[in-house]
Amino acid sequence: MESPRPGPSVADIELGFRRIQDHICNFLQGRSGERYREDVWGYAKGTGGGVTRVWEGDVAAGAVLEKGGVNFSGINGPSLPQSAATLFKIDPGTPFHATGVSLVIHPANPNVPTIHMNIRYFLAGEKWWFGGGIDLTPYYITKTAAARFHRGLKDVCDRHALDYAAFKAKCDEYFYLPHRGEMRGVGGLFFDHLHTSETLPRSKEQLWEFVQDLGYAFTELYKPFLGPEHLALPFAPAQREYQ
Repeated sequence: MESPRPGPSVADIELGFRRIQDHICNFLQGRSGERYREDVWGYAKGTGGGVTRVWEGDVAAGAVLEKGGVNFSGINGPSLPQSAATLFKIDPGTPFHATGVSLVIHPANPNVPTIHMNIRYFLAGEKWWFGGGIDLTPYYITKTAAARFHRGLKDVCDRHALDYAAFKAKCDEYFYLPHRGEMRGVGGLFFDHLHTSETLPRSKEQLWEFVQDLGYAFTELYKPFLGPEHLALPFAPAQREYQ
């Protein structure tokens, strides 16, 4: 009988996240024609660190991206804070590793929505999981664009036989603003603590494939918003104020 294939290692996952960061940054540079500023940093409380890439555009000069950042991190620590160790039921003093990619893109044109995404992996002792999410915040909503965005997210989930409706519902709940009685933006996906279990009979490798697929799908999900359909639309000062 064959032994089960080992799941991806921490090094494999970290390399995968680095490649996703490169893929997204190359896309944003190509679509906007604007270069990022890079900052390489170290983790002071342990080992590892990250690479932060930032856009800060001059709106008066016609910048596409007013502000944006795509961050990669991969850190190792000797132990979690007591509150986190208790919450996650991890023995105090257990070393941990956390890695992922997170981004926020805020374009200059208010007809182009802001987008947030993060995908991450956590390991401490024998416990591991993937988490993440993506959501879209248009200032001027078109039903066609919102539906297209959600179809793309559903396609990613369907490719891995994962529950789009459940991930969408978690995102809707997470971004609900009770004081306004409404959601922030048009939602997206949110998931956390994805790991092999009786209720989720997926291997670590299968879950990692899903997380990577979502990361790479960012470019196709956001590409229409950085095209003429949205980017070429004129806007007035009042619309910038609303943004």
